[in-house]
Amino acid sequence: MRPRTKQQFRLYGISRQIMGVSNAQKDWALDKCLQHVAFQTSKTTSCMDCGHEWRTVHIGQRHCVCGSCGRKLTVQVTRKKKLEQREVLAILDVQEDIQIVRLFEIRSYHRAGKKANICFIEAVHQFFTEDRLLEVIGLQRNLHWNMDSFSGDFQIRDKHQFSYKYDLCPTRVLPGSRCLPVFIRNGFRSSLHGLSAYELFTAIVNDSRAETLLKARQYSLLRVKAANSRRGMVNRYWDSVKICIRNRYTVKDALTWLDYLDLLSYFRKDLRNPKYVCPPNLKVAHNRLVAKKRNQERRREIERIRIDLEKYQMEYEKSKRAFFGVEFSKGSVSVKVLEHIKEFMEEGDIHSHCVYANKYFRKHDSLVLSARVNGKPVETVEVSLSAMKVVQARGYRNEPSEYHNQIVNLVNRNMDRIRGIYAHEERGTA
Repeated sequence: MRPRTKQQFRLYGISRQIMGVSNAQKDWALDKCLQHVAFQTSKTTSCMDCGHEWRTVHIGQRHCVCGSCGRKLTVQVTRKKKLEQREVLAILDVQEDIQIVRLFEIRSYHRAGKKANICFIEAVHQFFTEDRLLEVIGLQRNLHWNMDSFSGDFQIRDKHQFSYKYDLCPTRVLPGSRCLPVFIRNGFRSSLHGLSAYELFTAIVNDSRAETLLKARQYSLLRVKAANSRRGMVNRYWDSVKICIRNRYTVKDALTWLDYLDLLSYFRKDLRNPKYVCPPNLKVAHNRLVAKKRNQERRREIERIRIDLEKYQMEYEKSKRAFFGVEFSKGSVSVKVLEHIKEFMEEGDIHSHCVYANKYFRKHDSLVLSARVNGKPVETVEVSLSAMKVVQARGYRNEPSEYHNQIVNLVNRNMDRIRGIYAHEERGTA
């Protein structure tokens, strides 16, 4: 869309002036954003950056140095010959009391024995103040089931598509970037901690609890508070969060910790006692309560569960029937929507996680899918219907499987299909 209003003409002019990046900035981005790896077999080791190959001396070493380009490489013992990477760099700037976020897409294509082919694209400019989004100017982002790319010319983009199309989470922020003083006052230093700049900045300005989490270095909880559909759980357990901060306990996996607090609440434990809310090993404590709850329900309330299954099944079908039959696949990886409460129970049993114990089938905003490889369940995926994002994908004992990235990418590429069904249902109930 071409600029039409005075504000759009002004911001479009600023956008044209600030475009471009220096060679030094580009070199820093390529060095810090991309992974630098060497593919190793029993016979040869290949630098995937410059293409230099040499005879393998020590098989299985963790790191090595390329004799040609001199770069330190992470060694991967594999028979693969190709590698593709996609990362995002952010440069922050301020003009006329407006925060500007410039987003660059870095794509690299590597093949053993050849120099890497690297594409560096300035993709999106975001303009916002501390209280509202002004405009988004950038290339057209194309989202399809098998691709994600930018094309076209820099134009004014639809702000209604901002959250899922043009609000990218950068891998790194370029050092020396500038931001509005209010963001620095509220705790921002240099890292976005896995959030987009807009998500982080608006959160720490408009939500004092998000600001507290940032200053207390509770970054995992901050990500949930700022950009997750379960942000209300952080508010619900805020007293427990303060206990963690007071005892200098860092929550490294917020989603598992919040599920763990749900389980503590179920067993009527004291949620203000550091003994419970600050476990030395969160995964062990969480899995122990999941097993305890599962055994208790099966041992003492098996008949009630059978009755509830029928009731819950009716509720679940009424809420999610429109998504039944949704399934997509690529190669050996397939993902399908869970259609019966028994499938939730089976997923919980197979992976030893809490998708059934914590009744995810009753969460109105969650769509739960089973990811399988050659028909074997490997992960359970939760999609937020309001944010249209993958909230979590968990395998055995809440650990990601070796197919985690393929599964998440497959779901993201088919998000438009889920979005279309959800929009149709919303119109039908309006």
